[in-house]
Amino acid sequence: MRILDLTDAYHPQSGGIRTYLDEKIRFIRESTDFEHALVVPGARDRVEQRGRARKFEIASPVIPGCAPYRAMLRHGKLAAVVEAVRPDVIEIGNPYLQPRAARGFTGRCRLLAGFYHTDFPRAYVETPLRGAAGGRLASAAGGAARRYLRWVHARLGLTLVSSPARARELTALGVPEVEVLPLGADIRTFNPDRRDPAWRREIGAGDGDLVLVFAGRLDREKRVDALVEMVSLLPGSLHPRLVLLGQGPERGRWEREAAVNPRLVVLPFERDRARFARALASADLYVSAARFETFGLSVVEAQACGLPAVGIRAGAMADRVDASCGVLVPELDPRSLAQAVAGLAEPERRRALGLAARRRVEREFTWERTFARLFGLYESRLGAPERRGHVVRSA
Repeated sequence: MRILDLTDAYHPQSGGIRTYLDEKIRFIRESTDFEHALVVPGARDRVEQRGRARKFEIASPVIPGCAPYRAMLRHGKLAAVVEAVRPDVIEIGNPYLQPRAARGFTGRCRLLAGFYHTDFPRAYVETPLRGAAGGRLASAAGGAARRYLRWVHARLGLTLVSSPARARELTALGVPEVEVLPLGADIRTFNPDRRDPAWRREIGAGDGDLVLVFAGRLDREKRVDALVEMVSLLPGSLHPRLVLLGQGPERGRWEREAAVNPRLVVLPFERDRARFARALASADLYVSAARFETFGLSVVEAQACGLPAVGIRAGAMADRVDASCGVLVPELDPRSLAQAVAGLAEPERRRALGLAARRRVEREFTWERTFARLFGLYESRLGAPERRGHVVRSA
């Protein structure tokens, strides 16, 4: 089988989408005889070959105000890559690229799939407009975005979502062929054994301090402001620190805040997965105020490191966290978040929840499970009989 992945969300500071694609390529290399091509925007045209995997970079301009994201505009070049690869499956990880692919590539592959990675009607349409222009315009624009979403995905042979909540929403919209594909964690890298007291000293935290961590894009829809307010409400006796790990347009704001707020630490995006795992495992709790997560990969990676989670009962967080491994509050309210965190101040309680979180990841959220299911879905849509040894399915 020849597989081509197409996305514009792949660059050195990418988060979940890049992790998913990197792990997919690794799994193909180690566990299948498939060929893979990845097509992404870049500073110049370039092709990189690694065994049965190729990466095509297509020269694309930086999107103003959104660096390092680039807009893949050269449809002719993209079509030439598709013609050269001649894939059986094209999977597109971006709702803006999917219509072009549906128009141009339907006859050039046997299966055209789209992965709904981002809840863009809520995160990038309704929420910003509600604050800037009011509820009526936001609702109208959100409705238009959902109609666009339905129109796009109706033209695909397979729509992938990473949580049951999103699957229910898309099905209710009338999107056909929706399948849930939970993502995973590298449980060898993301492991409680990575915990390192030296990391805590590096951020100025003592052994008994309560260290909270959030990892992700520092952008408005992640509601980091609610987390910063939450940590300010915690009692001083907990000696709390909130660590933000990531890049994004609001990073400068939180760096300035950290310079005068001893409870806040801002660290750069960590590309090295082992060092990232060390940071997660060395914290005490994972916290999130995001409401629009489609999966919450960093939450699962934190759980794999033995951390309980505190967040909002919304989006994919409701699928990732239950009473056995953390606490969810019903609304985005910093005071409620602070109360939930304070309720987990006892180390033994955190340890029990963290152990349950780790066991859940081991049971349900490994990359081996993810890709065994994904390639099974591909083969079922292609009508290809499953061949023994073709894909490792022992996850």
